[in-house]
Amino acid sequence: MRFAMILFFRPFRPALPAVAAPLPLFLRALLPVLLLFAPVLLPMPPTAHAQERQGLSGIYTVRDLQVDERAKSAALARDKGLRDAQQRAFAMLLTRLALPGQDLSFDPAAVAGMVQAMEIASEKTSTTRYIARVNIRFKRDAVRNWLKARGIAFSESPARPLLVVALLERDGNAILWEENNPWAAGWGAVDQRTRLLPLLVPLGDLEDLTILPVDAAAAGDEKAILALARRYGADAALLARARLSGRRLDVVATPVGPAGLDMEIDSFAMAEGEGEDAFLRRAARRMAAEVEADWKRQTVLRFDEERVLSIEVPLEGIEDLQAARRLLEHVSRIAGIELRSLTTERAQLEIRFYGDVGQLQTDIAQRKAGLVEQDGYWRLIR
Repeated sequence: MRFAMILFFRPFRPALPAVAAPLPLFLRALLPVLLLFAPVLLPMPPTAHAQERQGLSGIYTVRDLQVDERAKSAALARDKGLRDAQQRAFAMLLTRLALPGQDLSFDPAAVAGMVQAMEIASEKTSTTRYIARVNIRFKRDAVRNWLKARGIAFSESPARPLLVVALLERDGNAILWEENNPWAAGWGAVDQRTRLLPLLVPLGDLEDLTILPVDAAAAGDEKAILALARRYGADAALLARARLSGRRLDVVATPVGPAGLDMEIDSFAMAEGEGEDAFLRRAARRMAAEVEADWKRQTVLRFDEERVLSIEVPLEGIEDLQAARRLLEHVSRIAGIELRSLTTERAQLEIRFYGDVGQLQTDIAQRKAGLVEQDGYWRLIR
């Protein structure tokens, strides 16, 4: 098994485009610093390298894969286990990126060529057994090309976390913070490793109960729900209201706050021999998948739709230019950036991106910023 070693190289630093002479004292003093950011603010390659700078934490990384393999020797068990882990990781990555309902089958032999790096977080061996926990990062360009060649629609836009308020109505009673709320447990069991939209489930402690009493949740009190979301570092929530009547479950999942999602409504029937807890877990997984699919449909990458947009970045100092650079390099649909003009008060950037302006605004909003049109100009607001 070959392991990739991640190396980072200092990029070539081209000169900034000409700015009307003479340069203001502000810019003369900052020019050496601005040169550090020229590779980002000048034309970028079609795929920015922000993913590489994020190490093994980006969306092209699958984490915490468990390996437990036996063979005639530990070496054979290791090779087989890690090869199997790569294939499982690739299947999970496809589930994370692709819109549902598409053919995601693949040739196992092709997976190794798309692996960028493998990190073995822990491992144990015996004479015939290999146990490990690994993180696997895939090559963004290779996976993108694989998806595009097969016509698979996909998204690369991670969403900000969404707090789930799982309210269960049964026999005329509303259950929220009780320890025996199997509806909340079902949401808590959703696998987060394959999601672009992370879900958070509250602890259900005394502070949660104080912030959001059950009657406030039942009434859909947005102020209280958002206060609870802020406690967990989220700025939006999902009120997942489920009514259990015999063997039938009716669910209405309503976004609260700036989630940018649609309401999801569904009904479920308990299968023969299925226990209540398993039934509610299945329903929670299905609703979580529907919410995720809604997010992907809104942020799907359309490579046949490339647009150019001129945006203004207000400046009070060099830190504003640095912040804009860090923000934009993490927006995957941006294919290139050029610095068009620079003054002490603003920078004018030309951005090439895939999709429409609404999708670009959605992606930027996930970075706690805004792209707004004011007086006929597009401005990046932080």
